[in-house]
Amino acid sequence: MGPRAASARRWHALGRGVHPFRTLGGRVLDARLRVPPLPVVRAGPARVASGRGNPPTSLPHARGEPPHAANRPVFRRHRGLRAPGSPGNPHPAGFVSGALADPALLGHREVEKKHGQVDVPSVIVAELSGPGRVPATLRFGPLRIVFFGSPDFALPALGTLHGSHEIVLVVTQPERPCGRGQKCLPTPVELRARELGLEVSTPRAVRTEGFARKLAELKADYLVVVAYGRILPASVLATARHGALNIHPSLLPRWRGPAPVPWTLYHGEQTTGVTIMQMNEAMDAGDIVRQVSTTISPEENADSLLCRLAMEGAAALAEVLEQEAASGVPLPRIPQDDALATRAPFLTTEMALIDWRKSAVEVASHLRAFDSRPGAYAYLGDARIKFFSPGVIPASAPAGTVLGLTTGGLAVACGQDAVVTGEMQWPGGKRMPARNVLVGHPIPEKTVLRGRE
Repeated sequence: MGPRAASARRWHALGRGVHPFRTLGGRVLDARLRVPPLPVVRAGPARVASGRGNPPTSLPHARGEPPHAANRPVFRRHRGLRAPGSPGNPHPAGFVSGALADPALLGHREVEKKHGQVDVPSVIVAELSGPGRVPATLRFGPLRIVFFGSPDFALPALGTLHGSHEIVLVVTQPERPCGRGQKCLPTPVELRARELGLEVSTPRAVRTEGFARKLAELKADYLVVVAYGRILPASVLATARHGALNIHPSLLPRWRGPAPVPWTLYHGEQTTGVTIMQMNEAMDAGDIVRQVSTTISPEENADSLLCRLAMEGAAALAEVLEQEAASGVPLPRIPQDDALATRAPFLTTEMALIDWRKSAVEVASHLRAFDSRPGAYAYLGDARIKFFSPGVIPASAPAGTVLGLTTGGLAVACGQDAVVTGEMQWPGGKRMPARNVLVGHPIPEKTVLRGRE
């Protein structure tokens, strides 16, 4: 199984998709992430029609595939929603379920977890304190939002906001040549937005008076920016009534920049999170509105962690918008301490070269950080071999020495202990289990792999 197919499986928890590092520039080769909008149910006897401006009527499915007709839930798209207490709704009168409920009414919230990763969030169940109470987004109408985003990472937020608010415009990067065939393809956000029937804009320039004027005419409540790929000027940020909110996959001010997740893994950090930030003109330097921290699993790589943080960020953003809509008052904004800021620039191929002199734990972190693109590598003669899916075992041998094939993969000695690579990729070949690669390209024990010197 190739690297794209392997990482695509990790995105199936969110829907259809390919790994995000194939789309950092807004490109996607052959698939896109489908994130069904989460349901919101209105209290009262009337049915709620499905359609633009109304709450969605479909429940999320973890695999992005509709269930068999006999197993479909009562609440489903194009059929409308029956109110609690009415025939066809299993909830008693006095309850409202939804992904965005009034925080003042919340009794509890459940988030499903599987194997240490956040799966598609379950619906929130809120107990009503009195008859006729409904979530703030339904009491005051949906917020008007202009959404900026390009890669797969932005899709959970787009799907969540589309389910509860009015997205008046989606702004994404224009088509550019990509892939081996250099075909021009739209971004994943553009593909998904058009599926949802949303208006899409792909401006070549965002610093023009005409673009700012177009946004101002929309009279948006918020701009929401998720991995758009360009720094927006003050003239654009000021076009929405409450400015612009951004989802950033790190605990700012740590790891400002376009590649925070790989840098987090590269440095072996055990905790990360997402930040909801009020944007200014500087890169990732705006005031912090909310942060959600999470523990990094030793098995997570850049793809799987970014996938999980995309969902965490979408949920946190939804809560911020709901709370501000309910109260009518902005949540506190906390300025960042610039003295604590660290940078996370784009990764380069040269950076991916393995330094076997480091400890096995550090080498494993290196492999996880560079897992998808460009892939951590070392040399056997002139052949550049990539290594993935690392583990650590005790061993003592000169750094870079091949110790042989174990049950977990190919073992290579490091400065301390040894790293076991479960998958490999030979030049011109596909990413495969190490055992399969070594059948066609055997590497004798005591061979020394050349890394960073």
